[in-house]
Amino acid sequence: MKIYNKRLVKTLLISALSAVLLTPSYAADLKRVWPQYQSFMSSRAKDNVFISNLNNEEFVNSEIYSYVMLFALTQKDKNRFDGLLSALETTLCEGDIKSNLPYARVKLNKNGNENREGTLTRANLFIAYDLYTAYEMFKDESYREKADAIAAMVKSSCTYGHPVLGTVILPSYNNVADKKEITITPNIFAPFVMQKLGQYDIDYLSLYDNTVSAVVRGSGDGFAADTLTFNMDGDQIIRINSIGSLDALRFYLWLGITCESDPNRRLLIPLYENMLKDIEKDLNVPEVANLYTHKVGGIGTLSYMASTMLLEKNKEKDFFRTVLKNHVFKKDELYAQVMTMFALGFDNHYFRFSHDGSLVLEY
Repeated sequence: MKIYNKRLVKTLLISALSAVLLTPSYAADLKRVWPQYQSFMSSRAKDNVFISNLNNEEFVNSEIYSYVMLFALTQKDKNRFDGLLSALETTLCEGDIKSNLPYARVKLNKNGNENREGTLTRANLFIAYDLYTAYEMFKDESYREKADAIAAMVKSSCTYGHPVLGTVILPSYNNVADKKEITITPNIFAPFVMQKLGQYDIDYLSLYDNTVSAVVRGSGDGFAADTLTFNMDGDQIIRINSIGSLDALRFYLWLGITCESDPNRRLLIPLYENMLKDIEKDLNVPEVANLYTHKVGGIGTLSYMASTMLLEKNKEKDFFRTVLKNHVFKKDELYAQVMTMFALGFDNHYFRFSHDGSLVLEY
């Protein structure tokens, strides 16, 4: 199943090429200061290092950096952005992001860094988006060079040419080799990120098209999946542990903050009506949707509210907004706080994204 017809593909490609020449203009002074950004940075960032806590372990991870770098851009905070970029390169890229994709995470201990783990495509693509946006905002060519390098490394190391689905983007390095199936994670695909990357590398438009087509194939239960597995015939493989839960949340959030004129947003949101209907029943987001048994269960935590709030309407949206605004975040709630920053920042008009994926600050 292809999302775009040929005429629409042609239109998107022309728009993408034009956008390279007509990059967004950012006003010299930012009129709206985002108070939550100021308090978040002062309370969470220590020398521009963000430490996550899980199971009594401390680590830094590339995903958090990819998001807080965007927050810095919403305030045109170049000093903070540069500090975050430097910390990211030092901690997760062995000093050079142009040569090394960021590690997914690095566990910390008293003796220094240890257990450097793989790479995370969703974070890498988001970081490339941040750097392209910084290039457009600050007119610094070094940002674009780093973004180009990340996009090229992801394309060469984290994609797979499937015989039916086409070339798709994988969650991490391509280790498919002689296996008989591949795995895709929907949370990779923030539409505004893919639109922006497509402006600088046209291959990303077809990668986006192929991979989102695969996501559509796997959305039959009305919930986004944490992971989707396909065999080499293009058939989805659903196992007893195939679920939609915490890892699927970002996908809902990205759809919520994507420009309403984006064709994929209009296509995808109706696929998740089952999830939205479940929320309407009792104002709770299901914690787990089992794609094998077709059952849902549990009550989602704050991250679930933040990730789905912008897809809701009326009383559901108002209720989630109130809960999120009044919550006092604890040390171990960094991820939930970041998701809430996205939801409330967008809801309060501190930023949005245009039809071509560009960051918009004044509206």
